[in-house]
Amino acid sequence: MILSDPFVEKPKPMIMVVEDNPINQKLTVVQLSRMGYSVHAVANGKAAVEAFLKNPNAYGLVLMDCYLPLLDGFTAASEIRKFEHSRGRSPVPIIAVTASPDPSDQQESLQSGMDDYICKPVGQKQLRTTIERWLSPQVG
Repeated sequence: MILSDPFVEKPKPMIMVVEDNPINQKLTVVQLSRMGYSVHAVANGKAAVEAFLKNPNAYGLVLMDCYLPLLDGFTAASEIRKFEHSRGRSPVPIIAVTASPDPSDQQESLQSGMDDYICKPVGQKQLRTTIERWLSPQVG
């Protein structure tokens, strides 16, 4: 019988970064890489939905800009949720990341199926805290 070692750290899940601004995308990828995450970055909501539908088991979390070309983040999140629901899948955490502090954007994010909301600029500590809140196993 092979027992798993509780002290061996499990690999961290891949995070999809959906961001159309190349500078913001690169910054987020660097921040996540420093935290030990593997990252798949796409530049629009359409590409995010296509990547997720192609390989839904690949992602542990999605960081989704709200205002994107081709398909905005609200619609992309909604499409991902429809897919998950149709397959009876547990939802992947989707975190809205936007420069808009408008409360209506936060409300629309949650209504579209996103789980949380953070405003840009996002510092390393805030990013880590938010991700860990959604990826850490619940103690109960």
